[in-house]
Amino acid sequence: MTKSDKGTAASAALPPSGTYRHTTNPENIPGPTKPTVAILEHALHEAAFACGRGAIIGQEPNGPGLVVIPMSCKRWQCEKCAPRLARFWSRRAASAKPERFITVTADPNLHANPHAGYQAIKKAWSAFIQVWRHGRPNKPDRPGFPKHELQYMLVWELHQSGWPHAHILQRGAYIPQAFLKAFWQTRQVGSVVDIRRISTSEKAADYVVKYTGKSAAETKDFLGNHRLIQCSKKFFPTPIHTPTDSRYEGWNWAFTLASPYEVLASLLWHRQYKIASDQYPYAVDLIPEREELPLEAIIDRLDQRPIDKR
Repeated sequence: MTKSDKGTAASAALPPSGTYRHTTNPENIPGPTKPTVAILEHALHEAAFACGRGAIIGQEPNGPGLVVIPMSCKRWQCEKCAPRLARFWSRRAASAKPERFITVTADPNLHANPHAGYQAIKKAWSAFIQVWRHGRPNKPDRPGFPKHELQYMLVWELHQSGWPHAHILQRGAYIPQAFLKAFWQTRQVGSVVDIRRISTSEKAADYVVKYTGKSAAETKDFLGNHRLIQCSKKFFPTPIHTPTDSRYEGWNWAFTLASPYEVLASLLWHRQYKIASDQYPYAVDLIPEREELPLEAIIDRLDQRPIDKR
């Protein structure tokens, strides 16, 4: 969201009930006359909604589309969000069908501190991607090699020793362990390089759950503003539909204090809707199996249910 969007969210008054509704009608929640999902989400967060309590519901104005966006912080340090994020990324990893699992580390004897080791791994992996993808011509003192396909998902893990490891799911041409180890040593990062074959997509998911579940909060604290998970553009078969996607612009929006699970249960009840794309905790897209419900009717149904205050 841009700075101008934030300013609009902070200064505009609530639109009339017909534009979007909420169950408690708090007058202090700002919002523009025609709210985008990014501004609406920002406004609700500014109103101090508790993580996991409440959801934004969007409906396509001239189509069957419906989306449920959980009101969650989506932080690895959050006890509620961390396991949900781990499940989300494990499903994504399985869908990408990686072929190999690579672990690389930094030698503490070669670096002043763990942060220097992290930077060394990051720079060396970036350099390796360029070399492996673009190939190298033959030289008198060094044999060359052709271009190779390389797609990856990298997960950082802070080892109990306090030093970072990079766990990489890789798809594409086989990388000889000796070649990657020699590259790592040439870059003076370390010498520990492990490459293993992934037998099934479920095994890939297991790897992600293992390394995001062990010490995700501590690792994210160590990384600061850097990402815990990094991916190449073509690793996943489909993009992540985040709540700020332009495809949601122009939709009609509502929000409720009912939990995201209550909202989904209400919509899936009696096969009224079915899930088209499950990217929880970011967004869950649904399509109607029977007659489409108006947004007001969905909110009215939720208003009559007991509110889950967990």
